[in-house]
Amino acid sequence: MLKTRARQVDAPTVRSINELTYANLPLESQVQVRQLVNNLNQLIQHINGKDDIFTVGPFSRILGTELDALTAAKTRRKTATNKVSVILVDRLLDLASATESSSDNLYDRLLHTLGRLHEYSNDVEINMTTEPQGDLTTAPGCLAPQMDWNEGLEMMDHLFHDSQEQAMEWFTTMLKDSLEDTNDLDKLGDLISHCNKNWDYIERFTHLYQIGYALWRTQENHKATRMNVLEGIRKSLIEAFDGESPSPLIQVLQLLKTRKDSNLSLDDILVLLVHIYSLAGEKREILFPLDLEDRLKSIIAEIFVNECDSLSNTLQDFVGVPVDEVRAHRAAQKIVEQLHCISGYRSHMKRYKNLYQRKNSAMPVECTSFLQQLVEDLFDPSLGDNPDLEHKSGGLKDLLKTGFSLFVNVRKPKPVDNPIVILYVCGGIRPDEVKLIRDLFRQKSPSHKVLIASSHFISAHDAIHHILKKTVSN
Repeated sequence: MLKTRARQVDAPTVRSINELTYANLPLESQVQVRQLVNNLNQLIQHINGKDDIFTVGPFSRILGTELDALTAAKTRRKTATNKVSVILVDRLLDLASATESSSDNLYDRLLHTLGRLHEYSNDVEINMTTEPQGDLTTAPGCLAPQMDWNEGLEMMDHLFHDSQEQAMEWFTTMLKDSLEDTNDLDKLGDLISHCNKNWDYIERFTHLYQIGYALWRTQENHKATRMNVLEGIRKSLIEAFDGESPSPLIQVLQLLKTRKDSNLSLDDILVLLVHIYSLAGEKREILFPLDLEDRLKSIIAEIFVNECDSLSNTLQDFVGVPVDEVRAHRAAQKIVEQLHCISGYRSHMKRYKNLYQRKNSAMPVECTSFLQQLVEDLFDPSLGDNPDLEHKSGGLKDLLKTGFSLFVNVRKPKPVDNPIVILYVCGGIRPDEVKLIRDLFRQKSPSHKVLIASSHFISAHDAIHHILKKTVSN
């Protein structure tokens, strides 16, 4: 601990986030990085992998450097036989994709409409009662398989990789086939009602029954309607990125004043703000003028003061209690500062500064996922060395290659040189992004095996935690 503290004190001052090193991190973050590095090493060791490490983003660079230098990793590489490319990517590079409110992925929809299972980040809590809020005598259901993992994984595969319509049809058919005397039942709700109180059936088909119940819950969930409203607003905000329309903030300011009429919360508006600021990138100052940002801070602070009792627990904790004008304005100022940081996170990049495009004047503005751009570039033969994809060279052999390349045109390693690719997103991943990456690999190179990993699954509202982080005082 003393050595770690000494390293932090002696760390050089950084002028930008791109210069961050492990020594600059707070002690708590250093411990978390070390734990994550060891977990990644164990994952690679499990597949007997000899890894080439590639990073995209400031935090991933720190993580990759520590993994490359890890003593256990160096020992593993001496005897490992399977060549593996490890690509580490920062979530903060693209919070726009993380805050979209619609998806054709059924697992993603479940995460957005059902609450998280207590103390779990990747599963949902399924109310298995007829009461809207459940009761104290019935345990909630979940999506994880209980017994037969082979059968359970097949069901999870349909949740992840089928469209919503295909998955709903598949699960409805499975429920119908597992029941007797259901020839006249075609709707999911009718099938679930037929299962209720049939304890022998529930015991035999627990996993299928719980997933079916979850899908039925999403059909009548008010959150699903709200997410559809948010998605419509998001699309209208993006249309203002065409360079000709008024600032999107004008619409946001109006939403803040009339949000109750649309049954939206302040948290919902903050999600939209994270989305448009992440999307704006280096064009933030053009799209969001200072005078509009000042009005934004004033309105948010006013809401903090006037509606302090109805704020979410997350916001109440961020603003602090008791809420007064000083705390409210300080919190609003902090939110806008964090939004600026989110916009500037890609400022050092050469190839991935933009996450939106407009193909022509007749077409609407479209978002382009960062992960989609990255994976497509991996298989682009016309693209030389990707300036935003850093390769970690370790060992004397790699150092000699690096030095030799200064005098001779030596081709740098690429992730697709190896038959196995591990793509790890630092900070959470959406279920629909998992499907996107898998589909791209299957389309571009079916021979490659890809392992997609992250710390947890995220939903759109998880992104507001990035702008509600308190500064830790030493």
